[in-house]
Amino acid sequence: MPFWVYRLWLGWDEIKDLPLHGWRVLGAIALIGAFLSPVFEALALRHWTASGYALLGRTSLLFTFLFAFLLLGERLESRKWPIVAVLLTGTVLVVTDGIMPTLTLADGWTLAAAMSIALGNTVLGKILTKYVSPLTAAAAVSVAGFGPMILFVYYSDALHAPAIPVFVLFWWIVGLLGTLARFVAYRHASAGYISMIYSFTPLIVVGLSYLILSESISITQALGGMLVVGGGVAAARIHA
Repeated sequence: MPFWVYRLWLGWDEIKDLPLHGWRVLGAIALIGAFLSPVFEALALRHWTASGYALLGRTSLLFTFLFAFLLLGERLESRKWPIVAVLLTGTVLVVTDGIMPTLTLADGWTLAAAMSIALGNTVLGKILTKYVSPLTAAAAVSVAGFGPMILFVYYSDALHAPAIPVFVLFWWIVGLLGTLARFVAYRHASAGYISMIYSFTPLIVVGLSYLILSESISITQALGGMLVVGGGVAAARIHA
């Protein structure tokens, strides 16, 4: 938080000139992206595996296209539809292992997280970068979202010293770098394209969950992972 406050101070001239619509967008991001999204994520991870959450969370792709169309007027090009189909097919294979799924509590929390990420982080984040620089936008969102998160933690009686401080520090550094990279990307790419590239994330999670949490995947799930990678590569080549 000290880093984000410092960055916000450096970009305060931009914030002062933010129009009313920009303030509304900032407030929506703080509530949906910075507060609700991590809460939904934590609830989903409590009831499911890390790899399962990461892969079903790729449904944020569909939500991103929907919100980008409604709020940004971005239309999905016809040449991208096969890529979307490949990405979603791969995700379904990884999550269901070829078996007809049933909707569980973990599924519900994961879908809620996917929707909040698509709207609160990707689409609204891109709108905010139209008014301020990417670094100022990232700082403003982080500071604005800190208040409701602290209130939630306090009133849920979850405020206590971390059991593994080093891990929390590492998590903070990774989150900091990820947020900076995300807002820089918003300035240079469409919301739909950013979400497509994030399709690589589940494969990284599957690999790490196997090494760290001993979560294994089947041949069907591995095939789905290959489809996800192939779809991500195809998306990148379109914008090369």
